[in-house]
Amino acid sequence: MSMLTHVSFVHLVSGLGCVTVMSAEATAMHAAQMFALTDHIVWSKLRAARLNIWIGLRHADKKMQQRLEVDKKL
Repeated sequence: MSMLTHVSFVHLVSGLGCVTVMSAEATAMHAAQMFALTDHIVWSKLRAARLNIWIGLRHADKKMQQRLEVDKKL
């Protein structure tokens, strides 16, 4: 989920959860997470997507650190 996505959960009497999100991507991710509870293929695709996000963040962080080091030298 992005930093700008707002999520709120409401627990209904039947135990069925209701989610409110502010983007279509967040809606799709939430639906996929519910399906992933019983479908191992969906679960694995979600895990792969999380891993790719984590790798991308690590690369971006490394680039930022390198830029900061160069700026300090100047």
